[in-house]
Amino acid sequence: MATDIFTFLDTLIKEPSWRKFSILLVVLLAGFIVAASFELYTGHLRLGKVERTTALLKELVAMSPEIQKTNSPELTEIFHSLTKELQPSVNHSIPSVIFPTWALKASAAAVPWILFAILIVLTKTPDFKLALQGILIGALPCVIGGTFLPDYGHLYNYVLYPFGIAFIVVMAVMIWTKLQIAPNSIK
Repeated sequence: MATDIFTFLDTLIKEPSWRKFSILLVVLLAGFIVAASFELYTGHLRLGKVERTTALLKELVAMSPEIQKTNSPELTEIFHSLTKELQPSVNHSIPSVIFPTWALKASAAAVPWILFAILIVLTKTPDFKLALQGILIGALPCVIGGTFLPDYGHLYNYVLYPFGIAFIVVMAVMIWTKLQIAPNSIK
């Protein structure tokens, strides 16, 4: 398994291509999403930090009476600086990143088109630049429409509309292309 990974990375460096780069990018993005989801769900890393902070606080509390007995200004200063350093860990609040609703809707509407573009790049069709231009032309109205879509609920706004409209547009383009090719093949 490790040799396959090193072989892939070696060929990526020696013989670069957009397809290999896209595969690597998709795998890294998937790994990041899995790791972030794991941390959001379990809080494993944050829990470890809390445990270490708790152990340090226990030691500091145990040392507090001894430091007060010695009346040493240096030890008192070190004690206060350590306590001050642990303060953000104890009173930690998770900053909430709130994106505007319109940005979330636009991003959700763009996801199927981005996936479709990655698929086009990976398949290496002969006219993939033309296909990407077509995807962009199809995506822009759908993303703009998704941005100004009224709130019908999360399922509709973030899943059904983006993938449904992308499916409808792609099917319409495929049918239209088939109809354009069919009259020419009869002649």
